[in-house]
Amino acid sequence: MTYNTDLMLQVRNQIRMEPERHRQAAFESFCGTTRCIAGWAIFIATGQQVDVACNLGTSYWQHPETVGAKLLGLNEKEAGAIFYELDEGKALAKLDALIEKGKNQR
Repeated sequence: MTYNTDLMLQVRNQIRMEPERHRQAAFESFCGTTRCIAGWAIFIATGQQVDVACNLGTSYWQHPETVGAKLLGLNEKEAGAIFYELDEGKALAKLDALIEKGKNQR
C-alpha cells in the first residue's frame, strides 16, 4: 500500500498549528473541536464530520479507523499502532516516522 504522505503532512501541519485540538482519546469530540490523527485525516480529506464521512459512498457505516487507514494508506498494524496510541506526543512521533517512510517510497 502506498502512503498518502500529502494527507499525512496536512494532518501534521493542522496539529502543529492547533495542538490544543489534538486528542488521541477520541476520533472526534461531540462538537468537532478536537480530533485524533484518524479524525483529522477524515475531516481534512472529506470536509465532513467523522460520523458523516464514515457513511459517505456506502450503504453502511464504516469505523473511523478503517476510513482513516484507507485515506492515509496504512495497513491494519500501522493504523492500530498510531490511532490507538493515547499519548499525543508518541502518536505524532509515529506519524512523523510514517511521513519519512512515505517520502522514501517515491
